[in-house]
Amino acid sequence: MKLEPTHIIVLEREKGLKVELYVLRLPEVKPGDDLAGLVVDAASEEAGGIRDGDVLVVTSKVVSKAYGFLIRLSEVKPSMRALRIVEKTGEIHVSSKQS
Repeated sequence: MKLEPTHIIVLEREKGLKVELYVLRLPEVKPGDDLAGLVVDAASEEAGGIRDGDVLVVTSKVVSKAYGFLIRLSEVKPSMRALRIVEKTGEIHVSSKQS
């Protein structure tokens, strides 16, 4: 199921427990960006803010981008194990997209 950027899923559980899931739209995150600030701003705009008891889930990819933990694909040297796997399977999956 593809979610629209601000789609909300509400699950009602017994005894009044309610779970709401928001998918927040963030701008393209670059090294040095204030990720916490971007999340707070997006939550304010799209989900009415962040309240006590809220649980936030942030992907490791966007955290890595904000902290500048990026590696250019051209700088990656495959291990001997990786080369043997490619030799056996004939499959190589490379994405040059750096997002």
